[in-house]
Amino acid sequence: MGRTTASATSTDQPLAIHFGAFLKSLRSRHGLRQADVLAHLPHWTQANYSRVENDEQAPPFNQLVAFYAALSQAGVELAPQDRQQFLTLARVRIEIKKSHLDRKSDQEWEALRVTLSQFDHRSAALEALSAAQERLLAHPGLMETRHLLGRADWLASVLTTLQTRNRKIVVLQGPSGIGKSSELHRIANHFLRAESHSHVVLCVLPNVEQEPEPEHTLDALLGSLLAEISSNDEAIQRATRALRITSALKRLEKTARQVLILVDNAEHLMDGKDAFASCWEDFLEQFLRSKHHATLVLATKEWPGWRRGEGIFIEERIVPAFTVEGVFAAGK
Repeated sequence: MGRTTASATSTDQPLAIHFGAFLKSLRSRHGLRQADVLAHLPHWTQANYSRVENDEQAPPFNQLVAFYAALSQAGVELAPQDRQQFLTLARVRIEIKKSHLDRKSDQEWEALRVTLSQFDHRSAALEALSAAQERLLAHPGLMETRHLLGRADWLASVLTTLQTRNRKIVVLQGPSGIGKSSELHRIANHFLRAESHSHVVLCVLPNVEQEPEPEHTLDALLGSLLAEISSNDEAIQRATRALRITSALKRLEKTARQVLILVDNAEHLMDGKDAFASCWEDFLEQFLRSKHHATLVLATKEWPGWRRGEGIFIEERIVPAFTVEGVFAAGK
């Protein structure tokens, strides 16, 4: 039986003909055997995995996170374009099944996309599938946030700000350990579950100590953003930073639904002298002036403030400390 072939990119480099062929190409690219991947898939036999690679069997939706993690653990270096192709071809293969339909909603595929993005940004966590990661296999995309009690009023006010679409940048500022990353996940979960079907892009930048160059982290954000909202165009990914910024903003302007860009460890915007790094300042200025419906949420320990006319589109929020009263009230 013939299979649907995904369309070629604008660089005339065709996508793999089916999901299994894509898995095989990833292995071949790194000189890996099936056994290397299966070493990280304890519940899969070589016979069953071969059926997926040979396109005789569709991948189960609830195993896609495990497949993606196993590839990374086996040594496959997954670029944002790989993640997008993985999702596109998996969805095509699952949705053409004639029996035992495993169709998922757009919202569920969106949640899965965010989960895979989280894995890419937290590669160290892929060394082993922890208990928390196994919970994600049952509920892809939904990071565990039920342990977070308190700050309900504060969170509700932040969500209201984001839903009104009258702010282009929202800054969540607070010291280390106060829970900025967890609040980003709570925000992501809210919008993934909401009926508005906002497009959520999560970018977890490395700690400043690990990657002190602001230019490199801006490139990382642009790479993730272009992969998530644009076509699988490798030429754009290799273009100059100025062209990549222009391309990303033009694509955002053409997107009808709200795009929520969540950036963790956003201290990278600074130059170490309580001011914006020039590359980030240029990006922020263009982002603020562009006519789009996107909101950039920055979680950071530092924020020097914005002193220009576009400041009316920026909201600065201090992440409050948990209080005993707030936690008690939330637990009732």
